[in-house]
Amino acid sequence: MSTKKVLAITIDGVIRDFFDQFDTVYRKKFIKNQGIVQMTENYEFLPEDEESENAEYERLENIANSLIHLPLTTYSLRNHYEFESNEIFENFLYQDNVLELFGSASQIPFAMEQANKIYNIKQDLGISDVILFCPGKNQVITATLHFLLKSSCKIGHIIFSENPLDVWEYADIVLTDNPNILDAKPKDKKTIKLKKDYNTSSLHDVEINSIKEIDLRMLENFIKNNIYN
Repeated sequence: MSTKKVLAITIDGVIRDFFDQFDTVYRKKFIKNQGIVQMTENYEFLPEDEESENAEYERLENIANSLIHLPLTTYSLRNHYEFESNEIFENFLYQDNVLELFGSASQIPFAMEQANKIYNIKQDLGISDVILFCPGKNQVITATLHFLLKSSCKIGHIIFSENPLDVWEYADIVLTDNPNILDAKPKDKKTIKLKKDYNTSSLHDVEINSIKEIDLRMLENFIKNNIYN
């Protein structure tokens, strides 16, 4: 009987810098709105003089402080970014800005390169398959495929699901920053937690700061012997 495992890597927070992109798009729409003040192409206020410049920067800072509550100490964006209703939030996320949020987000430095490397040597590591996992449907899928293409993804097995916890149906080991996935780990499975402010209380088998820092020899030892050293 084969002892090889399936490793799942969640895209957001591990490979795609989604939270930073969300912050950028939110500020663009709700704070530095071109329909309210005159802006440069970089969304910078164009003042008439120094006094009006200082006044406008203060006004924008006050708006930001009232609408945005950082750092991200919870995984819910609605706890940190103000929306008038959940419907407006859902439209912002999944209708009005899908390509900009999910397709145009930056890759976390060297994250895809490391994920591709893990995929390429999966047999040596004791892994039967490496999958990428992303919650979402419809436009999110299209935008994410665009993101993966521009990030030079070499991993061909990608799973989309509306429920993040579905990842446990496919994988024995999950590399993620998502506290909901970490907290739902079945007893017979393993987690590699990418450490964030919003998942400090979530349990893990291995904790890392980024996928780039994974030592492949130590990863092999963890997969085959449940020891990461």
